[in-house]
Amino acid sequence: GVDDLTVESNNLTVEINRGEGNLVADFSENAYEIATGPESSLELVADGALGELTRAAGELVLNVANFFTVTGSLAFEQSIGKVVLADEEEVDVDRLLVGGSNLSAFIGLNGGSDDALGLEAVGLEFALALQSSQATPSRHWVSLQGSAGEVNFVGIDGLSIGADTLSIAINQADESGQVIDFSAAATDLTV
Repeated sequence: GVDDLTVESNNLTVEINRGEGNLVADFSENAYEIATGPESSLELVADGALGELTRAAGELVLNVANFFTVTGSLAFEQSIGKVVLADEEEVDVDRLLVGGSNLSAFIGLNGGSDDALGLEAVGLEFALALQSSQATPSRHWVSLQGSAGEVNFVGIDGLSIGADTLSIAINQADESGQVIDFSAAATDLTV
């Protein structure tokens, strides 16, 4: 229903565990098997220690007007957790996690055609964490780490601009100037 936007997915998995007052079911010790047909079933295995959770992952293809295209494995998670800051303060957080691997991307004109003009990247992977304090939502942290195996400009004969490897790392401080210490044992980020 949206012009020039296509999203395709293969092997999509979805996990949702909601409750009242952040009390959720815990199936980590005893999976709950539910029939999904005459000869098939699915086990609920949600870990209650993760609190309220919404998670989706799969092989995706996203194309916006042949200008921006990304293909590969993507995962999204909305959950709660605990982080340890550089000053050793522990903070309960709400988090949005987005991760991708084995990605290829194109940004430019005429993507997917012989007349493509723009940047293409392969071997992309990234992890993005947007987190805010449950007690003080104005305290928030943005953390990003990613890399690309190869980035090239395409579409102009005789012009060659590229990189064999590219990496990025961002660990943004909150309003008090404290960053998350990802080497601390209490920090658990998995998508």
